[in-house]
Parts: sequence; structure tokens; C-alpha cells
Amino acid sequence: MEIRKDPNVRSSSFNLETDDQQPARWVEVRLVFSAPVRPTHAQTWVVFLCTDVSLSDAKILEVYSLRWSIEVYFKEIKQNLGFLKEQSGRYQVAYASVHLVALRYLLLFEAMLRSGQLSYGEIRDRESGRLQTLTYAVLLWHLFRALIEGALNTLVKDLGRKIVKKVLSAIDVTVEEFLTAALHMSPHQVSVQLKAEELGYL
Repeated sequence: MEIRKDPNVRSSSFNLETDDQQPARWVEVRLVFSAPVRPTHAQTWVVFLCTDVSLSDAKILEVYSLRWSIEVYFKEIKQNLGFLKEQSGRYQVAYASVHLVALRYLLLFEAMLRSGQLSYGEIRDRESGRLQTLTYAVLLWHLFRALIEGALNTLVKDLGRKIVKKVLSAIDVTVEEFLTAALHMSPHQVSVQLKAEELGYL
């Protein structure tokens, strides 16, 4: 990248040509240097390059601030909302991923607006925590169920297979009702959430 400064004007020139063997293609640009009022260290400053030399410094910074919110959004969806985590190179999957993470983001944003007290990050962490609790509880129950079933199988000779199945079924119903009441999640919703996690959507 090559930039040259004309001392007689407020703008500079930028060479768009990337091939050293080709003639230079100079365009007029504005450079805006910006630093915080109270820098945390000596190198806290940035420079903005704008090809519209008619814009004021303030307008260039204003336009960039709009762009910055987009950067923050992409960071959020990549780190926390599963953007492009589907492990597939197919266009349809990537296209769906863009829309799915947008829906997740908007649902969390709506929850933040409805709350009126919690920040977006707090809402996201609260909902993520609920999902983690749900997943852990379900997986723990699957482990306990396997242990219970193993213990009951030792009683088949004494009680009969039919009685053991009834006891296990009664335990299933009781635990599922408890999980539904405690976590506000039906067994069907639990299976859907677990399947979504397996597919990498969450």
C-alpha cells in the first residue's frame, strides 16, 4: 500500500494498483487520525481512510461508528450464537446459518428490551446458562436411569419382567414431570434441544 501526502491540501493520494509492474492508479483520499481523550497506553490511536474527500472528519467517524456496530454483531454471533458451526461447506447450510443466528440474536435482543433491566450480555448468559443446566440435568438423568434399569434387571427373576417394566415406567414419568416443572421444558423440547446441540446449532 502506498500513500502520498500533498502538503497544500487536506487530502492524500492512495495507489489502488497492487501489481508493481503496472502503472500507479492514484485516487484522492482523506485520512482521519483519532485517539481517545484518556488513552490507556501510548499507542491507542487509529487512522481512518475515506475515498469521499468531501466528508468532514466528524462525518467520517460517524459513518465508521455505524460500521463498528456491524463488527460487534459478527463477533457476537461467531463467539456465542453458533455462526457457521454446522461443519458443512454447502451454500444452503451457510445461508441457513446466517438467518438462524440472526433469529437467535433478535430473540435475545427482544428479551433484553422486554426485561428493561438486564443488558444484552446478561440476557444471553442467563439463557445460555439455562440451556446448559437443562442439558446437564437430562444427561444426568440418562445416567441415573441406566443405573436404575441395571439394578431392576437383577430383580426380574423375583418380580417378573412385566412388574420391572411398570416400575421403570413409573420412575420415568415421575422424573420427566419433575424436569418439566423445574426447568419449564417438555420432554419433546428436551429432545429437540439435544438434537440441535448434536448438529452444532447451539
